[in-house]
Amino acid sequence: MLTDGGSIPPASTKFQSVIDQSRPTQTLDIQGVGQLDTRLFSVSNSPNKSQLWHKIDTNSAQFIQANLLTDNLGTESCRQFRQLVFSNHLSIAIDLAIRYAQTAKQFDLSKANEELFEIHNQLRISDLKLCADTDDIKEFAKRCADQCLLRKQKLNDTQEAIYECLKIVERYELTPPDIKDDHLDPCLNRLCDWKGGFVK
Repeated sequence: MLTDGGSIPPASTKFQSVIDQSRPTQTLDIQGVGQLDTRLFSVSNSPNKSQLWHKIDTNSAQFIQANLLTDNLGTESCRQFRQLVFSNHLSIAIDLAIRYAQTAKQFDLSKANEELFEIHNQLRISDLKLCADTDDIKEFAKRCADQCLLRKQKLNDTQEAIYECLKIVERYELTPPDIKDDHLDPCLNRLCDWKGGFVK
């Protein structure tokens, strides 16, 4: 039933001099995105950070399907946030989208955003995406091994070089190679070889 009596143009489009008390003036919890960490959206411009970890493949079938599953949910800010997460975890983007939609339906959008953000954080360590494909993991391993090799060449001291390389290993919560009988060179050489030190 039309409340404006079918007027042309509809009464709802006419200028209102009085605030319509029936319309909300603030967003509800279920409409908002909650408190999103804006650091999620930042991209490093440092030459040491690989842009590989920040690319968004909008042509991927998984990305497109994940967006279709969640397209009608939330604000533009919610959509941008989801797209960033989906693009960072393409191999499971559809599963993430299904989970997001279920959480939004069962609870609200704020809870869905919080949960997606938490999952995103659990699936990465620094700039390493834990569900990256094999080629991306190899690129990551090569980059870390190259950093170790640079430290080895620069420091000319095996003990200092190992110490610096172990910082890289610790940053990504990886298991370092064993040091046997205080023989440091084999350990350092392994850290400088991406196949031996960073990919098993």
